[in-house]
Amino acid sequence: MDYKGNTKKQKRSSNADTAGSSSSTVSGGEYEVYLSFRGKDTRKSFADYLYHDLAYAGIRTFRDDDELRVGEEIGPALLKAIKESKISIPIFSRDYASSKWCLRELAKMVECHNDDTMKQKIFPIFYDVEPSDVRHQTGSYEEAFRQHKNDFDQEIVQGWKKAMRVVGQMKGWELEKETNGYEGELVKIVVSKVLLELKKYYMVVTDNLVGIYHHEEEMTKLLHVGFNGVRIVRIHGMWIVKTTIAKVIYNKFSVLFDCCYFLPDVGETSQQHNGLLNLQNPHNAISALNPDQVRWAIKARVTAKGDIHCYNNDRGDGKVFSFDLLDSNGGEIHVTCFNAVVDRFYDAIEVGKVYLISKGSLKPAQKNFNHLKNEWEILLKATSTVELCLDEDGSIPRQQFSFRPISEIENAENNSILDIIGIVISVNPSMPIMKKNGMETQRRILNLKDGSGKSVELTLWGEFCNREGQQLQEMIDSGVFPVLAVKAGKINDFNGKSIESFSATQLFINPVLLPKSLQLQEDILAIPVTTVASKSAFSTSGRLLSPHRSRLHPRTLEALMCAQSWLWSELKDSSLMPDDATIQNILEDYDDHEEEESGAMELVD
Repeated sequence: MDYKGNTKKQKRSSNADTAGSSSSTVSGGEYEVYLSFRGKDTRKSFADYLYHDLAYAGIRTFRDDDELRVGEEIGPALLKAIKESKISIPIFSRDYASSKWCLRELAKMVECHNDDTMKQKIFPIFYDVEPSDVRHQTGSYEEAFRQHKNDFDQEIVQGWKKAMRVVGQMKGWELEKETNGYEGELVKIVVSKVLLELKKYYMVVTDNLVGIYHHEEEMTKLLHVGFNGVRIVRIHGMWIVKTTIAKVIYNKFSVLFDCCYFLPDVGETSQQHNGLLNLQNPHNAISALNPDQVRWAIKARVTAKGDIHCYNNDRGDGKVFSFDLLDSNGGEIHVTCFNAVVDRFYDAIEVGKVYLISKGSLKPAQKNFNHLKNEWEILLKATSTVELCLDEDGSIPRQQFSFRPISEIENAENNSILDIIGIVISVNPSMPIMKKNGMETQRRILNLKDGSGKSVELTLWGEFCNREGQQLQEMIDSGVFPVLAVKAGKINDFNGKSIESFSATQLFINPVLLPKSLQLQEDILAIPVTTVASKSAFSTSGRLLSPHRSRLHPRTLEALMCAQSWLWSELKDSSLMPDDATIQNILEDYDDHEEEESGAMELVD
C-alpha cells in the first residue's frame, strides 16, 4: 500500500520524502522535543507515559499523533517540528521500520543532527529490539526493508538504512538492560536526561568558573544525595561565591526531585517590609521575581489587557497579545503570549479578575512595548498555568497610579510614559486623520488642568475618541467638568509638550475611589460655585470658585468647574457626601458672601 492507502505499487522519488500524521499547527520554536514512535506498538503504553511525563516537567513535546492542526499540510509541518526541536527521541519498537513515516522522520533527525548550525541531539530508545538490529537492519527490520525495496526508489531506501546505522550506533537506553523491563523507571531516566540537556530549570551561572568543580565535589559529599533524610549545609565566604556554589549544586541535583525551589537574597528580602512574611508566602511577590527563580507562582490582578495583534517577520506569521498584572505588594509586571498560547489564554483573561500564574519565563522587559517600571516581563508558554481565583482578594488593588503633576510635563523626556489626573476643561470634536500606512483613524484633543495650576493638551487616538472621548464631550456640553485619570500617557514634544494615548493607555472618568480624585472633588464640594464673568474663557457654561476660600492654586480654581448635582449623585453613597444641613449652610454662607461681592458672580442652580 502507498501512503494514500492505495494497493497499487508505485515508485516514489526523493521529492516525495515528507513526513507526518497529527492534528495541531506547528509554529516556530513551539517544541523542544520530538517523539517518533510506531503508533500501534507504543502509542497507548511507553510513548504515552513518556509524553505526559515530559509535558509535566514543563518540556514542550511534539508527538506525531495528534499535534498537527487541521488545514495544514502534513509533511512540511512535521519536518518543521523536527527541525526546530532541540532533541529528537526515536522509540525503536518491533514494527518501527515497517512505517515509512517513522523512517522519514528518522532520516530528517539525522540530517538535523549532522548540521553544525543546528546541533540537534538524538536520544534513541530501544524498546523491544536490540541496537544491533537497528544498526544492521536485522531481525524484524530485515523483512521491513525487503518490502521497502519493492515500493520505493533505491536511493530513498539507502538513505533510510544509513540513518538507521547512524542512530543505532548512538548511546541510548535499552528497556531490558536499563531497567529490567520496567517502563516507568526508564521514563524517569529519560526525562531527567532531557531536563539536564535542556537546562530547563537551571540557574544562570557564568561558564568556565575557576575552581568551581572542587567546591561542587565537596558539596556533593556533604549532601549525601541519594540517601533518605534531610541535609542542611551552610556555605561560608564572599556573597557572590556562596550564591554561585548554591546555583551549581541546584543545577546538578534539581532534576532528581519532583519539587525544587531556589530562594535568593534571603537576608536582603527579610529586612524589607513584611520581609519574613514574603519569604513564607506560597506566592512570590512580583517585585522579587528574577530569572534565577525558575519555579515561581504569583497571585495578581489583571489591570489592563491588549487586543490580539497579527504580525509577519522572517520566521513567518504569528499573533500576540499582552496584559498587565498587579499584586498586593504593589508590584506590576507585563505578560506576553504568542501564537498557540494566545488561543489558550486570551478569552480566559479578564480585566479586574485575580489569577494564580506559574510556569512562565522571565525575560528582559521590551520597553518599546512595555510601559511598566519592572525590568522583567513574563512570557507565557504552552506549559504555563493561569488559574482564576474565585475568592475576591481585597488586598490587591484594582489599579495603581503614579501621578505626576502637570507642571512637570514640560521637563519630561519625549516618549516617556506617565500617569496624570486633572479636571477636563475642554473637549474638541473628533476628527478623521489619515495615517502613514493609508489607513484612517480618529483624533480628538482635550485639555486637562490640575492642582499645580498648569494645563496640558491630551490627544486621544482611535477608539478612545468614540468611547471615552465622546462621553467626555457630552459631559462638557451638559455643563459637567469631570475628573479624568490617565494611566500610561505618552509624552509628545511636537509643537510643545503634550500627552497622547497609545495602545497601553487607560482612561478613568470620575474615578471616585482614587485619593487624588476625591481630593479634587472634596475641594469642589466644599466651596460655593459661581458663574464666571462674561469675559472669561469659560463664560458660556463655566463655573468659578472663590479664590480666597480654596487651598488650591489660584490658577487652578478656574479649572475646577463641576455641576454640584452630578458630584452629589456620584458621592451619595460615600462618606464624602455632605448631609442636608451642611448643604444648607453652604448655600446660606454663599448668599451672605454674594451680597458682599460686586455682583460679578451669581449662585449656580
